[in-house]
Amino acid sequence: MSPSSHRDNSEVATKESAVRSILTIAASLASDAVPNVRLNVGRVLGVIVGLLDRSNAEFAASVLEQQIEKEKSRGTGSDRDVIFFAQQALSIFRQQSTLSDLRRESSLMSSLMD
Repeated sequence: MSPSSHRDNSEVATKESAVRSILTIAASLASDAVPNVRLNVGRVLGVIVGLLDRSNAEFAASVLEQQIEKEKSRGTGSDRDVIFFAQQALSIFRQQSTLSDLRRESSLMSSLMD
């Protein structure tokens, strides 16, 4: 392995670690006592989910699913805007995931036909 290849792999690992750290912080804020903080978790994840690799996007989707479940279980203390933004972000993730799966399937079909 060349030194530049090792450096490239190291940079990728560092970036992935930083992204996961940020997502972990967002996950901890998903159950914050302040509704506007919880609401902004969904907003932010909805904006960045298309930029994440599959593993991190799935982690973000899991955070959103848990947030929706926890928010609904708050009963009268739940915030409909928190649920709305979390559901919207989850919808974006599912659309991105479906498109990615379709592209992968199309690529596979093309390679089989060659």
